[in-house]
Amino acid sequence: MSNTYLSLILLTLVYFACNNFTYAQAPGVTPGSPPATFNISYHGNNLWNPGLNAGIEQPWSVIQKASRRQKPLIIETNVNADLGFFRDYSRQTPFFIHLGITKRRYREDKSGFHYQFGLSPVGIYRSFLPETWEYTVNGTVEKVFLPGRWYYAPVVSMGIGQFQNKQPGTGWFVELNLSTLIPYNTYIMPLLNVKAGYRIPLMKQIVKLPRKEEIIVAP
Repeated sequence: MSNTYLSLILLTLVYFACNNFTYAQAPGVTPGSPPATFNISYHGNNLWNPGLNAGIEQPWSVIQKASRRQKPLIIETNVNADLGFFRDYSRQTPFFIHLGITKRRYREDKSGFHYQFGLSPVGIYRSFLPETWEYTVNGTVEKVFLPGRWYYAPVVSMGIGQFQNKQPGTGWFVELNLSTLIPYNTYIMPLLNVKAGYRIPLMKQIVKLPRKEEIIVAP
């Protein structure tokens, strides 16, 4: 099976899995106070290197602004954690963990469409290579156990999405993730990934974080 076919299969599985989730609004949650969310997504280096990603977002702050035309603008900040992998049959199968912050910007009077920007300064990337052999100090050839390397891999991401029924913490999203592998031989290796998935609200917060909600009215 080619990597392209596997990518299409993974995208289809993510789509059907998301369609089977029933949205349940958490008690006391309003559009200005989004719940913690779980997300599942296709995460591929490209269509030829397919993978999956699962993540959690914890709300940190929600800021509501009013423009000169009194248009409601919401800026929410979330702490996020992601765990995933992708498969490159010709070279490696890497697994990664990312911890960072995501900012999301949208208008309540719109259809739930939003923009988002993320920064994950804490990133761990572990590559697993195909079957590898090495020469030992005794002059013999032996098979390497779990060949591969560890990298520090911070991530910057940009994306768009749309809430389901205008409810924050739900709906589809698409992102471009730019990460760097440090050190990659003697230099830094950039890596561009595509992420497409769906968010599902949770019924309670994962960790009790200090919340900040404020309304800023333009003069």
